[in-house]
Amino acid sequence: MLVRGVGARGYVVAHPRNLCLDIAPERSLAGIRSRLSARIDAAIPVSATAAVIKALVVSDRSGLGDGQWDLMRRTGTGHLLAISGLHVSLVAAWMFLLSRYAGGCCLRHRQSYPAIRLAWYMAIASALAYAALAGFGVPARRAAIVVAVAGFAALKGRRVLSSANLFLALVAVVTADPLSPLSGGF
Repeated sequence: MLVRGVGARGYVVAHPRNLCLDIAPERSLAGIRSRLSARIDAAIPVSATAAVIKALVVSDRSGLGDGQWDLMRRTGTGHLLAISGLHVSLVAAWMFLLSRYAGGCCLRHRQSYPAIRLAWYMAIASALAYAALAGFGVPARRAAIVVAVAGFAALKGRRVLSSANLFLALVAVVTADPLSPLSGGF
């Protein structure tokens, strides 16, 4: 429970005054995720589809029914709903490619250094933003940190794939979450 960040345990007792209130402040990250989840519900009329999209975008699996979970278990696709480092790195890679292409089109030379710098900044920003939307779960947070370390190494003109960058990413991940080495995917 310590690894999962559980600091206390409690029980809910049946009582007429027990109410589910919206406890997320409007301008907090949790409030933004909650509003985005509500907008997805409002925009997509089919609740089963909205539930899957909410699970992929903001890691809100509350709308998924038992039938959907059973189907995902039988087809082996349930792991896709867990926002992992793969999802964060794919978002960062796509943003890198799109912004590299757009920057190359807008700037004078397609192979210009400013277009590559723009692409790295956009990749870092998108990795951090998607990890935030996913609630900064441990795998998403680790992937965002690794993308940021790689991006800043590239922006400084250093080799991205080096043992020094790997060590720097390790230090950053352990500094952000000292108990992360105890998790399964570390």
